[in-house]
Amino acid sequence: GSGDSYALANHFEKNALSGNVGRGLFPTSYIMKDMKLASEMARRHRLPAAFGALSLAVYRGTCALGHKDHYFPLALRWMEQAANMAALTPDPKE
Repeated sequence: GSGDSYALANHFEKNALSGNVGRGLFPTSYIMKDMKLASEMARRHRLPAAFGALSLAVYRGTCALGHKDHYFPLALRWMEQAANMAALTPDPKE
């Protein structure tokens, strides 16, 4: 493989980095479902999944704030707010 990523080049870069993290793209609730499945698989096979658990916690927090239907990179905004940082990503409401 070339190390090229269609998803990063065509979704994340064009949407998340430009601030388009609203509704209509791959929602936070979907990535949270996928992370739950991965976490359960790791648990069943007794594999460590610390960063998976951390990611799942971030997506749960994002959903709890009412963003379950927003594009999943919106979680970056939630982490910035939790860290009391100035927004590094554009606000989807602006």
